[in-house]
Amino acid sequence: MVFKTGTAIIKSVCATINIISGSSETGIFVYKGEAGFASTDPSIIDAYVIKSGYESFLKKNNPPAKPREVQISLRSSWLKRLFLTNDRDRILKYDKKSSAVDWFFIEKK
Repeated sequence: MVFKTGTAIIKSVCATINIISGSSETGIFVYKGEAGFASTDPSIIDAYVIKSGYESFLKKNNPPAKPREVQISLRSSWLKRLFLTNDRDRILKYDKKSSAVDWFFIEKK
């Protein structure tokens, strides 16, 4: 499968992935399998293969960030901890392991 967002191209075969995308940023998490992750800007040649348990983010006109491993305790809630700003431009990340009650206090700039 090939996914194209405003900032990224994602290619995957038989993988379980989560994707969040705003106007100027895209994030990916791979639960199982692998996925290719690159910028839609043809002048940016850096790309990564994201493996199971890893995430990466890509901002417009930039290469993807080096993949980093997501703690096992946070993997099942990966998509629930990411939010788009009100203008749907950027991704906000909530990394706390505390209760959902704290989520009401996240400022979405």
